[in-house]
Amino acid sequence: MKCCSGLVSVIMPSHNHAQYISESIRSVLDQTYNNIELIVINDNSTDDTEDFVKSFGDERVKLYSFNSSGIVALARNYGMQKAVGDIIAFIDSDDVWLRSKLEVQLSHLSAEGICGVASNFIPVGDVRYCRNHLSFATNEIYRDYSYDD
Repeated sequence: MKCCSGLVSVIMPSHNHAQYISESIRSVLDQTYNNIELIVINDNSTDDTEDFVKSFGDERVKLYSFNSSGIVALARNYGMQKAVGDIIAFIDSDDVWLRSKLEVQLSHLSAEGICGVASNFIPVGDVRYCRNHLSFATNEIYRDYSYDD
């Protein structure tokens, strides 16, 4: 099976992001590549995060509760344990994907020797932290990684 035809498990940890999570979930569900499961890890939220997730009523959305004690990597790892897809993708619950993000990344991932693909982002608002921590040039949309990398 080619890598770009399998199920993609999208992992979304969330802590008190009720005001953002609906738009984030919608951006995942509206992807042009739709063979996905969206695993939302409700990380000890005290707001309406869980209600917003449940309101989608989409069988692709799976909600789990987990307390990572503020360590988001633990929530992501917990989501990976629940994943059944051939490919893992990550999104934060306050981020939004472009509609063809998965389709484009999967086409890169299917190239010989490529084992991972990273994408750039467009900061919105005054987010100095993100602007100071770009991992590659802003004109580069995707970066492929081989096993040698």
